[in-house]
Amino acid sequence: MKEYIKLTVSQRFWHYGPLWVYLVLTLYIIGRTLIQQLLDLEPDKLEIRYVLCLALYVLSAFILYYIRKISLRYSVYKIKCTDDDYFTAVERCVSEDNWTELERHGFEIKAIKKGVFSRHGELISIKKINDYVLINSICFPSPTTNPFDPISNRKNVKTFMDILNQETSSKV
Repeated sequence: MKEYIKLTVSQRFWHYGPLWVYLVLTLYIIGRTLIQQLLDLEPDKLEIRYVLCLALYVLSAFILYYIRKISLRYSVYKIKCTDDDYFTAVERCVSEDNWTELERHGFEIKAIKKGVFSRHGELISIKKINDYVLINSICFPSPTTNPFDPISNRKNVKTFMDILNQETSSKV
C-alpha cells in the first residue's frame, strides 16, 4: 500500500523548491560553459568533462527528487484499534506533545508540531483505513523551514504509534 501526502500547490513548491534551484543553477552554469565551447570550438573538440559533469548533476537532481518524493510516502502500520482508540491517541498527541490540529476529514487528520528554530515546524498526516494506520511527518513545506529533519519526523511517528499502542493495550 503506497500512499502519499497530498500537498497544496504552494506546499509542493516549497517542498521541491531547493531541488529546482539546484537543477536550474546546474543547468545554467554547466550549460553555459557547454554552449560557449560549442560556439568557440569545433564540436569534435568539445571537452567531454563538461558533458559528464552536466550528466552527473542532472542525475543527482533526479536522485534528490526521488528522496523528496519518498519523504511524502506514508508509513503503514497494521494495528487493530477501534475508532475511539484512534481519536483518543490523536487527542493525547495534541495535548501531550503540543500538536496543533489543522484539519480533520473523517479518519484523515493533519496536524502541526511547532518547531524550536522555525515558525512552522513539522506537518504530521495520519489516516486510519480498516486495520491500518498510515502516518507521515515532514518538515512543514514553507520558505522559512529546514527541508530536512529526519530525527524530529521519526520521533513524531514513534510518539503517535506508542500512544496508539497504549490506548489499544489498555482496553485489553
